Amino acid sequence: MLQGSKEEHDLYISQMIKKIAQDEANYCIKNRLSFREPSDVVGVIFEELEETEDALKQLNASIRDFFENIKYNADYDTIIQKIRAISLSAEFTIHEAMQVKAVALKAIEQLEKAPTDANQ
Repeated sequence: MLQGSKEEHDLYISQMIKKIAQDEANYCIKNRLSFREPSDVVGVIFEELEETEDALKQLNASIRDFFENIKYNADYDTIIQKIRAISLSAEFTIHEAMQVKAVALKAIEQLEKAPTDANQ
């Protein structure tokens, strides 16, 4: 969506994020072990969270490196390389955060279907 209000564009982006996360969750449902109870989710979701935190730390480092190069008047090509590194780090961070959402979606779908005392 290239036209419309900021609110419409934000809604479009949110919908795309939800679609991508659901696609990832569907992949995980088909290709990974099932969640039968909430305790099955804990380790997986914490692992994905840790990977997201690591990616965010790398993004932070990329931005700080960019700032340092600006501060010390690095050449233009170096600055562009630093911005490319930020872009790649941001993309990786988004992907890792998407994994957290996908695990949560998978857990919701599978645990709602699981025969337990809590949901009968």
